[in-house]
This record gives sequence, structure tokens and C-alpha cells, in this order.
Amino acid sequence: MACSDRIIHLPILDQTSPSKTLIMGSYLVARGRISPSRLRDALEELTGRWPILTSRIKKNAKTKLLDLRIPASLSDSRPAFIFTSKRSSGPCPHRWSLQERVHPDVLSIRPDFRDVSTPSFLDDLLKGKDTPMLHVHVNVFDDATCIGFHLPHAFADMLGLGLVVRAWAKLVNADDMKTVVLPEVMDGDPLADFAKMEYPSAPEEQAVVKANTTMHLYGWWGTLRYFVPLAFAVMTHKEISRSLFIPLSVVNALRAETMAGDEKARWVSENDIVTAILTYLNLLCHAPSSKTISLVYQGNMRGVIPPLSPAGPDDPVFLGNVLCGMRVELGTVSAAKKLSISDIALALRKSVLAQRTPLWMEHTTTTLRELARRQSTPIYVPANQQGYISISWAGAGIGKLSFGGALEPEQTVDGADGSLSYAGGFAMNPNQPGRSVMHVIQGRTEKNERTGEDGGFWCDFGAYSSKWKEIEGVLNGLGVKV
Repeated sequence: MACSDRIIHLPILDQTSPSKTLIMGSYLVARGRISPSRLRDALEELTGRWPILTSRIKKNAKTKLLDLRIPASLSDSRPAFIFTSKRSSGPCPHRWSLQERVHPDVLSIRPDFRDVSTPSFLDDLLKGKDTPMLHVHVNVFDDATCIGFHLPHAFADMLGLGLVVRAWAKLVNADDMKTVVLPEVMDGDPLADFAKMEYPSAPEEQAVVKANTTMHLYGWWGTLRYFVPLAFAVMTHKEISRSLFIPLSVVNALRAETMAGDEKARWVSENDIVTAILTYLNLLCHAPSSKTISLVYQGNMRGVIPPLSPAGPDDPVFLGNVLCGMRVELGTVSAAKKLSISDIALALRKSVLAQRTPLWMEHTTTTLRELARRQSTPIYVPANQQGYISISWAGAGIGKLSFGGALEPEQTVDGADGSLSYAGGFAMNPNQPGRSVMHVIQGRTEKNERTGEDGGFWCDFGAYSSKWKEIEGVLNGLGVKV
């Protein structure tokens, strides 16, 4: 390793468990044959502008935390990134009909968005010798192109990755890449002076923190009370995960129904509706009981707290992890099963307004730093409750992108315009059980006027295998064709 490499110490907030062990992958299916060479050229330009993307990620022997090493120079033997591509004959197997709404598990499609050299875990990078952390794989079929964009979760969250992919697409589509204006990237820690660096020891100070966050620091008894029932449920039920496509037409209809009567008081977002649909489906897996269940949802501090509220579009951007979890109690499982999709969406929106505040995020950040030191998994419900986790990447805005500037000549398929028919991804342990206790809203795609295909939300959804027939019946009732 060159001694003149620049070293950046990653903040401890980027190193929570299990996130720091994971590699995030953004999986995109673009309509038409996309030129790998054009994509690579744009990536060369992007990494030249944002050299932090050329980093190697290493463990600091003294602190035991992770560092980034930005190469002082690059060459063929020391590349900025790993870029692989291949040609596959025939139609793309993931250019799914958007008239169908239930599709294969994202795990089963991963091979078409990865190369054998693409890391699955952070350890794959740490064991490598001077291995770039950025890996991109392009798989060109006759009618569509699969693009996999991979970065360590310790470097960025999915919204941070979205900033990178959007900048990349902007360069891809430019007539002259050199004239494209991109913002600067922060390589420091904008949260260094936000919240407390150490968890308070005084009981009265701890009480203030606990009153303004739903995050819990379990002791051994709380750990047993929460995880033993969870593990038992996972081990005693066979799970099946699938990719769901929920069209905008369905989302908009349910949203209008929810807001009817008083749009200002009953306003909900598209994401609220999709989260409510998936939570409603998950509740079908639970037998009625008196145990309290909460919907836990992942928020993001960008645009809410002062250090992450840029004044304009050209201000520096931050790629790191700025996550903030929140929750809403749905009552007992018996009561929650009686809620409508609209009921769940309204309850979710009410809690978002109450909890997505600078004060709430300050105390959650204090707690999250302590969890990172302990290497404990963040939990947002009391130990005697049950939680269902919602993660949304739709805010990354990747699904609205187009790679039309990289289309190869002589496209033979109608609608080959470089827009995205699928915007998904993966950021978990591939062997992880328990996918029925969470869902991921992977991305939102736009309606395609040329093909007439509806836009919508792509979701990774797991459920008990015994409940899928009932789940499909509910989807049909929503106008979601199975």
C-alpha cells in the first residue's frame, strides 16, 4: 500500500452491526442494449471527480474500526474500480411483464447482476490485496441490460448509493461529460458535533435520551425476551420470499381513498401506502394474540437536521450512513389484524410527523453510537413486543433514471430507450433467515409512455409459505394481478 495514500477514518455511525458487514447492490434492468464501454467511460469520469469512490476499505489495527484509503495514484495494476461485463444471448429473464405482480425472489436473480469477483460481504474486500471497494457488473441481453452497482454498506447507505448512481447516469447521458457539473462530496463526518459522542451515565440524562427515541439498549434479559420468540417463530415456519410489483395505479387509488374527506388532515405519501400494503399482508401470517406489535420503519436524517440540510443543489453531498429508525404501535396482534390499509398508512404518517424531528434524531444518534460500540443489532421495540421492520430505498430516486445515452445502435426491440423496468437491489446476508419479519421497498419506477407499462414500486417481501395463497388473494382484491 502506497504510503502517500490518503486515509479517512470512517465514523462509528457507519459501523453498526450487522450493516458494516454487508455489501449493498443496486440491481437495475434497463430497456434495450446498453454499451458497457460508455458506462465504463462515465464511471472513469465520475471516480476522477469523486476520488473517494476509488477507496480501498481496511481495518485499522489500532482502533479496530474501518478506514478508507484513497490511492495517491491509479494504474492498470491499481484500478479505480472493478468493472466486469458480459453478453448473454436471448431475452433478459428479468424483463418481467408488468402485468404480473409477483416475481422471483431477488436472491434467485442476483447472479445476473454480479460477477464471480463481486464481493458478497465486507470480509471479501478486507481479505483482498488492495481491492477497490466499487464493483460494477453489466450483463447485456438481446432486449435489456442488467446493471449491478455494488458498494460496502459501511461506506454509504442506499440513499448515498443513489447519489452516486444518479451522478453516474448524468454523465452517461451527457453529450460532453467534461461539461457536466456535479456537487462536491464530503469526506469528513458532518455528524461529528451532532448529538453526544458517549452515551450518558447519569440516570437523569439517560431518561432524556430514552424519552426521545424508540431505540433500545437491551441487557441480557431483554435480549432473551426479544430474540428467543423471534428465533422460535422463524425456525418453526417455512418462509418464501418474492419480489412484488405494486403499480402506481393501485397506490394512487388507495392513496385517494385514504385522503378522502380531508386531504390536509389525512395526507399520506405513496411510500406510506406501499408500507401499509406490505404490513397488511404480513399481518396475515400472525395468529390473533394479545401481544403488542409495532411497525418499525427506517428513516433518514438527510434534509432534517442542520448538518445534512444543504442550502442548494450544488452544496456538498454526504454518502455515509445517516439512518434513523422509528416505530408506530399497531396495538395487539388481534387488533392490528382488523386494521385496514388506510388505517395503517394514517397511523404511520402520524408517527413520522411526531418522530422525524431534529430532537428525535439527536437522541437516536446518541444511542446508535453506543450500539455501534457494543456491536449490538439496533432494536426499536420493547423486549416484550413484536416488531415488523420496513425499509425503503425509494427515496434514492434510482428508478426514475435512464441510461439512454449509452444505447447501442440498431436496437431491434420496441421501447428500447434505456429507461428502467426494474429497480431493485439487495443489502443483506444471502443466508439470512427471518425475511418474513421485514420487507424492503426497493425502488420506484416511472410509467413508460412508449410501451404503456405502468410505473410502480418493487418490493422484497417474505412470508410464511402456508400464507402465500391468502396473500395472493388479497393482492388480487387490490387489483394486483398474480
